Amino acid sequence: MASQRQSNPLSRDDYVIGWISALTIESAAAVLMLDEEHGDLSIAKGDSNTYSLGRIGTHNIVMACMNQAGGVPANTVATNLMKSFRNVRYILMVGIGGGIPSTKYEVRLGDIVVSEPTGRSPGVVQSDFGKWEVDGFKIRGSLNRPAEGLIRAVGAVKREELLGRTPGNTKAGTMITSIEKIRCHVTIDPASNAHRKHQIQKFITVSLLLEARL
Repeated sequence: MASQRQSNPLSRDDYVIGWISALTIESAAAVLMLDEEHGDLSIAKGDSNTYSLGRIGTHNIVMACMNQAGGVPANTVATNLMKSFRNVRYILMVGIGGGIPSTKYEVRLGDIVVSEPTGRSPGVVQSDFGKWEVDGFKIRGSLNRPAEGLIRAVGAVKREELLGRTPGNTKAGTMITSIEKIRCHVTIDPASNAHRKHQIQKFITVSLLLEARL
């Protein structure tokens, strides 16, 4: 869980990772991932975003919420973010993954899913870049591939997991408690509670490994 907000001795140029959420509840969960919250900073003229600032590991993070879904709002928020935080290297779109439910993969509330490019897929498929046909969804176009630094980080996480090198994660228990505080805003199957806590432990560990490799 994020610590109490600290005064901010940093400048806007010290923030290197951007994190955008579409919905308020996603933004609340994102703030819980911070190791440390930072105080507000002034932003560039004409920037209409509201930001949450903080640190995860060694990386200073700037978070923004769109408060609505859609490509146009996402582009506006990202453009404004880059206007105020010029040294941001990566901007991550983090959300609830409405297209994830599947009979093939067991994905539960609290899981963190990281996509990666394979073959023709860039890792993320925009819905209007494809078409549903009788035998499934066919990709007709693609977005740009993620930055190479992010792809290498995912590869490093997979290697460490194969080697059984998962760091001790004292944060997981606190994170589970914090996530439980916002569960009243979503519909949850009580029978899946124990399994969900196991999955949260697993995927927080993976996310911390990913952060360490950026």
